[in-house]
Amino acid sequence: MCYYINVNIVIVIRVGSETHSFVLIMAIFERNDEMAAGNKITDIVFELANPIALDAGCFVDDVEFKKEGSDYVLRIIIDVEDDSEGGVSIDQCEAVNRALSDILDEKDPISQAYMLEVSSPGIDRELKKDRDFERFMGRDVDVKLYKAMNGNKLLCGKLVGYGEGK
Repeated sequence: MCYYINVNIVIVIRVGSETHSFVLIMAIFERNDEMAAGNKITDIVFELANPIALDAGCFVDDVEFKKEGSDYVLRIIIDVEDDSEGGVSIDQCEAVNRALSDILDEKDPISQAYMLEVSSPGIDRELKKDRDFERFMGRDVDVKLYKAMNGNKLLCGKLVGYGEGK
């Protein structure tokens, strides 16, 4: 199985008095059955984890299942709707981790050994989904460039717009 999805998102940031537009090209490749199984696992785990997260006062933002070095890692990123109170607490991470670990042991959707991680997105979160761009509209963002622009590969500015690119 092999397919490619190309998603273009235009973002607009303001740096001082200048406005810059960028097209983010997000490419998703699926090359083999192991990756397909990984995607199915993330869907299953999301369905198991989100009710647990909601009970803990947060939601599942992302689920990753990938090989890192010689180990597989199942990473659950949780977040809260209103981060004005400081974001996800360590107690929420612990509550989701404990409850999810028990459910995963019971349902056993993953055949190989793996490490379970539950964490917040952190300060260096990547904006990937429409809801991320909507949520952080008007906030300061860093845009890392592949090729330098005016001698800089990092632009810091305010996210003032986004939309679909063609």
